[in-house]
Amino acid sequence: MSKKILQYLVIFLGILIILAFITLIYGMFLKIATKSKKISFDQKNLSLNLADEEKIVDIMVIDDNKLLIKVSKSSIIEGLIYNIEENKISNIITE
Repeated sequence: MSKKILQYLVIFLGILIILAFITLIYGMFLKIATKSKKISFDQKNLSLNLADEEKIVDIMVIDDNKLLIKVSKSSIIEGLIYNIEENKISNIITE
């Protein structure tokens, strides 16, 4: 390749690097400058009416409307399926 073609190629690639850098800075500015949406959470106080010796071991999400809550009483572990829409325990699973 001739010297002039290499010079033009280097200049063209330099311009591309500068444009990419400017685009990167602009994108970071847009990401930082946007106002975040305020998310409101409805906090509900839910009670399972557990006895003093009962403890919640684990909580798992089954689907959008149901939770599986593992409760231990002494050495027995029970599973409670809690329905979020109805705000009540729908099933009790025992060993």
